Amino acid sequence: MSPVRKYFSTKRASQVMQTPVITLCVNDDVDAALEVLHQHKISGAPVVSSEGTCVGVFSQKDAARTTQSSERNAVVACMTSPAITVSEHHSLLDVSAIMYSSHIHRVPVVDNLGRVVGIISTMDIVNEIIPAMAAEECQSKP
Repeated sequence: MSPVRKYFSTKRASQVMQTPVITLCVNDDVDAALEVLHQHKISGAPVVSSEGTCVGVFSQKDAARTTQSSERNAVVACMTSPAITVSEHHSLLDVSAIMYSSHIHRVPVVDNLGRVVGIISTMDIVNEIIPAMAAEECQSKP
């Protein structure tokens, strides 16, 4: 097993995830949700139910796909659902594979009750890959 693969197999989602997480509620207005994304300079966010569990993910692309104003009233009408999530205990290798195979750019990290405790983006993965590859390259030089 390569050192990078070993690193990604042992690194956990809880060690890479970003906190705190900007979340949206299912009943949030789409335009207000887009404003939240804009204010925080993010392209998407997990959507939580009134019980606090992750039920979907809303992104700028989701809003753009829903063109009719009658369908754009609430985030729940536009969001991608069900949410693809990972646990805090998933390895970074598993997280990367899930994101790749699902064609997603962010994945909420949830606890055992389904509540969002963090989020991992493709940039978080890249920020782990580059130093790990650089370290591996340094180790292979005589």
